[in-house]
Amino acid sequence: MCLDPHVSLPSATTVRRDLDEAYQDAEAKLKTRLQERTARVSIALDAWSAPNRHGFLAVVAYWISDDWTYTNALLGFEYIKGQHSGENFSKILKDLTSKYQIADAIQAVTTDNASNNSTMMSQVVNTTIDGNIEAGIRPQHVPCLAHVLQLGAKELQDGIRITPTNEEFRKDWDAKKEQSMMEQAKKDGDIADPAFALAKVCTWYYGSLYGSLILP
Repeated sequence: MCLDPHVSLPSATTVRRDLDEAYQDAEAKLKTRLQERTARVSIALDAWSAPNRHGFLAVVAYWISDDWTYTNALLGFEYIKGQHSGENFSKILKDLTSKYQIADAIQAVTTDNASNNSTMMSQVVNTTIDGNIEAGIRPQHVPCLAHVLQLGAKELQDGIRITPTNEEFRKDWDAKKEQSMMEQAKKDGDIADPAFALAKVCTWYYGSLYGSLILP
């Protein structure tokens, strides 16, 4: 049913067919792009759980084109069947790299620092990318810097048993604003507690650094 009687809405079957055709077309174009590239490909992946506890793994490929342009593409947003284990992640990654015929061109894989990703990498290196190993080129496992910083900041805050009160997230570093905030902290009496002041400074700095690394 449509509010405008002159508009004819497509049926569910038509919408499903059009979406499937659009997907197949995009997939074919991506395969062509990946086959035409000459540089090695790096991979970044991360798992996510929906509120209904269904898990998904996003896998992104990125490389430098022949004209030195940074290029990236989403290889898949795959449903995770079963546990978020290294074995399951490995199967998804192997299926995608085989599907796009880039299994022998992987330079590095970036993940967070969860142990299941180490298991995944050992599975991938030992079974899938044999061409790389025979050529003496092993895919490198690169830990995500933002995740390393997050773990470090959390460990610091947990260690001194305080929680910063500021909720503001900072994308950039403004020395004048930071100085103003420190002066306000002195007036509020926060600066008298070195641990609390340190936590505030770390939170401001980490927010700025995270933003410069991750946010557009």
